[in-house]
Amino acid sequence: MLKILARKHSWSVSKMATKHKAKVVTPYGPRTCFEASIVRDGRKPLVARFGGIALKRQKTAVITDRQPHRPLYPHKELIKRLLKGDASYAGKWIASRCITSTGSPTSSRPVRTNRMDTGDGETAS
Repeated sequence: MLKILARKHSWSVSKMATKHKAKVVTPYGPRTCFEASIVRDGRKPLVARFGGIALKRQKTAVITDRQPHRPLYPHKELIKRLLKGDASYAGKWIASRCITSTGSPTSSRPVRTNRMDTGDGETAS
């Protein structure tokens, strides 16, 4: 905050620090912080405060985290059958996807050819 304000107003950081230095009362005593505030007519002032947080350990603190909400998506047919224990369908599905009629595994990668290759063993220039 201090560097940004100092560059904006063409001041030094130490001048900004002395201008915005403030004391905040906490349950653990007064703390030093930097505070910038804008007074507004008819409304509460806008206050930006950096620091002033007591870093004392709270031994009796209780953490109450909520469980994240995850949407329920229906399982696909293959997953349902695998969860039921009907592996015959899954075996057929996997076999049909992985083995060709010759018995060798298929490759889903495209075959790259040299664009400059003419096919007769010589490359075109």
